[in-house]
Amino acid sequence: FVDVNTSERRVSMGEFAEWAEVHGNYYGTALATLEEARTNGTDILLDIDIQGARQIREKIDNAVLIFLLPPDLKELRDRLMGRESDTSEVIDRRMANARQEIPAAQWYDYWVVNEELELAIRDVSSILRAEACRGGRKQINLKAYYGLD
Repeated sequence: FVDVNTSERRVSMGEFAEWAEVHGNYYGTALATLEEARTNGTDILLDIDIQGARQIREKIDNAVLIFLLPPDLKELRDRLMGRESDTSEVIDRRMANARQEIPAAQWYDYWVVNEELELAIRDVSSILRAEACRGGRKQINLKAYYGLD
């Protein structure tokens, strides 16, 4: 965490893979953090909105985007109300945002419907595993590794 001036300087220098200003504060993911993880072969899961996902898609060639969807809008409203942490105005705003954001799922690589939490977790884990096994993701030279000419 850094102050606003430092954040603004880092944004202007292009040091973030994605970022947003929210209520006068900056939130973002440093490119260096993602690069370090890639070098170490570590997966990073980001919890970001569609604007952040668009920035990631533009800057990270092999990013895999997963859109978590509610089973339906009624269930989403019920879940938000069940938390008992937001006012009805906040819930209405979140529902309006959901109606605008859900269509953006079309340009994500995967969709996971969060109907049952354990199943959604398995689905995301399966996507991560499949992506790890996809040809071209491994940072090895197959010919050299297997001693082939």
